[in-house]
Amino acid sequence: GDWSSDVCSSDLEKDRQNIFRSPLLNASPVVDTTITDINKVLSIITYQKASWVLHMLRREVGDEAFQKGVRSYYSKFRDRNALTSDLKRELEQAAGRELGWFFDQWVYRAGAPLLEARWTYDNKRKEVKIRIRQTNAQLYRINLDIGIGNRLESVVLKDKESILTFKSDEKPAEITLDPGISLLFQAKLEYGKL
Repeated sequence: GDWSSDVCSSDLEKDRQNIFRSPLLNASPVVDTTITDINKVLSIITYQKASWVLHMLRREVGDEAFQKGVRSYYSKFRDRNALTSDLKRELEQAAGRELGWFFDQWVYRAGAPLLEARWTYDNKRKEVKIRIRQTNAQLYRINLDIGIGNRLESVVLKDKESILTFKSDEKPAEITLDPGISLLFQAKLEYGKL
């Protein structure tokens, strides 16, 4: 079944904010190979960030590939020990593409993206311009949806700073980053001169 269909967006937003309030977010990754005390393995990062990783992974590969990969993973490793790399391999086979970058930044790295964004509207050119900066020391590859009024645009952010331009016949009432609440990140978005 669809395990995320009963999760409402306000719950996802609360969960995302709880993770960013945790002092553990930047201290340890989901998979922390330095922990030797079994009692320290489970934390808000292990549970809540890991659930976000699965949420994002499902979006990244699509529902069909995600379900196929997870089913294959469970059938192969049922009643056996398995590693994160085993899950990665099954999902890569199901999706038909490499996912090392995803696991490296979301599973094996502590923290999550922090973004600063500004947007403006040029009435002469009929364009919305958005400048997005990643403020983390390490850059993330972020597959981001942007709501421009009632329209959705998808972009891939890889650089420290991205300047995005979109056509718009009028100034949008609102610009939203990740309107579907499908990414674990924190952003400050303002209107004003770039």
